[in-house]
Amino acid sequence: KEQYDNLLKYSIQSPLFNSIQKFYFQFYLNQGHAPIMMNELKEIKVKLASNNIDEKKLGYEQIKAILERSKPVFNNEKIEQSTANNNDQLTKMDDIIPIIDNHILLHLISVVEMICSDKNTFSNEQCTELLDKFLQQSSIVRPFSNADQQRLKSYYLRPISLIELKDLCSSISSDLNDFLCLLKSQTLRNNDEIYDYLTQTIVNIFENRRKYSNEKCQELKDLIEKKTFGSQRYHLINESYQKFRLNKRNIPLINPIILNTLLTNILSHEYQAHLDFFTLLEEYSQNIPVEQISIEFEINRCLFSTIILIISEADFTNSKNIDFFRQRLKTIIDKQSGFFSFLLTEQQYKLVYSRLKSESNIDQLIDSLKTNLNDENFINLINFIRNDLNEKNDFEKLIQFLFYTFDNEYLSIEQTLQISNLINQHSKFNMKSLKNLLKFLIELLQSNIHSSPKIFLNLIENKQHNDQTMKQILTILKAQNGKYAIADWKKTMIHLLTILFDRKENSEQLKDIAQQSPMFQVPIFKQQLASCWNKQSDENKVSAIPKSSTKGKQSSTHREMFHCLESDDRSMNALVVQQIRAYLIEKQLPTEISLAKFIQALETIIKNSKKFTTVSFDELATLISDNRGK
Repeated sequence: KEQYDNLLKYSIQSPLFNSIQKFYFQFYLNQGHAPIMMNELKEIKVKLASNNIDEKKLGYEQIKAILERSKPVFNNEKIEQSTANNNDQLTKMDDIIPIIDNHILLHLISVVEMICSDKNTFSNEQCTELLDKFLQQSSIVRPFSNADQQRLKSYYLRPISLIELKDLCSSISSDLNDFLCLLKSQTLRNNDEIYDYLTQTIVNIFENRRKYSNEKCQELKDLIEKKTFGSQRYHLINESYQKFRLNKRNIPLINPIILNTLLTNILSHEYQAHLDFFTLLEEYSQNIPVEQISIEFEINRCLFSTIILIISEADFTNSKNIDFFRQRLKTIIDKQSGFFSFLLTEQQYKLVYSRLKSESNIDQLIDSLKTNLNDENFINLINFIRNDLNEKNDFEKLIQFLFYTFDNEYLSIEQTLQISNLINQHSKFNMKSLKNLLKFLIELLQSNIHSSPKIFLNLIENKQHNDQTMKQILTILKAQNGKYAIADWKKTMIHLLTILFDRKENSEQLKDIAQQSPMFQVPIFKQQLASCWNKQSDENKVSAIPKSSTKGKQSSTHREMFHCLESDDRSMNALVVQQIRAYLIEKQLPTEISLAKFIQALETIIKNSKKFTTVSFDELATLISDNRGK
């Protein structure tokens, strides 16, 4: 608050700004906040995105109330006096100088778009009333660009949104009548995503020669205007039409005996036969099908489709290379999807594609959400978790994404909690280590914490932390499921605690809480934590420990060391390897680790070199050689 006030006061005194700008700064100072707050808009968006009609209507009323807020009017006498003193010409500046940030304005426009796009909830009259209020009556939103003005004006016609367009295009009939009617009669929103999707749909129609006739495709092409689609999309559509509808040449035929021999050998699980078939299929799929289909081609088609169906058959699992074969087949089909939609019947194509081992959709969904955080991308990910989440790798990728949200404070707490709960309740989520880890993340979210230790460390290093930061750090330390935190988080927490201890910031309170924290109950972290505040004291305590207690401590340390080595958590692997490397460099083993167990740990690392990549074999060999005498 103090920084906020000081900045505004300095700005009011600065010669950089004119009188109206200074008047607005004074308004911000008096209000104590901006005229429109980002939190307000986010809350309204949540209401509009919900399935509750009452919540949506409340959001509508709230956005109307925001637009009714007036822009403070600068006194004309003050303008004249100010212009005389400062020699700057200020005429009719109210609509030239904005009082709200452009980022806020864009969010405000997106809320209006959400309402106008929801035809099921809001009537044409409500949409018109809101647009009139924004474009003609509201002073607080001015000035805004002509592009934004035209964009909003298009909503008077209630144009089709991307979601509606996808729904209409999901089942296009073979006669194309509904699709042609859509292009002739409906208004499309002026949006790149919509025209990109429409362009790809048209290209797919032209490629699917089996389903759609040339006559209907010609009719479709005649409807497309270069001006509407833009030159780049128009070129893509035109190129596709010429390639798949005008270019007719004979497709080469394969001797059926060759295909029949391959079929027999593939049924016998012969590895080379699979490779030969893929080579043949790849060459064959480079060709464009013709209109005139011969009997010879139909024989080829029959044999090709039979072999493809055999390789993709879900129960055909005797071959140890079947996953590799299916992935190779999928790559070829993806590369020449137009050809295979012609070669196979629609039913065969869907069957083959559904059974092939494919790269998970999860990567694409997560990347889309990282690139563009909008309701559609978020809902797509939620639907995937509910309906399609099965693979262990996908669960792991989702957990990694949750960590990304903590590291970058991405998504809202509510959204992250929704994803976490859906994963946790999933019937196929039975990985104990990940389940425990998720319990910890859910506990933090329920305590309104959505920041990783990395965020707090950055604040502390730059001395930007406050009381709220310290409260959240204490909450993390007290978390009951803190023992399940990943090693990387534990290391970062120890690092930030070290800085706080060095600065003597609440050191006694922190020390007591950290010592009892479930996060550091494992000996390897307990030892690191102890060294934070009193190395000398720690050394004295170690020397004073009776020998009888050393054996029990050894056993516990050994268990922890091998637990870290056997864990699937890469950060935990890296931590224990780093510790073992340090022992070798210092040429000194702690009393808690026996030489026999240490050698056993080294053997584990050497035998699993692909897992432990943070230290090279050559470096390890050199370090072991240096310690040979011990």
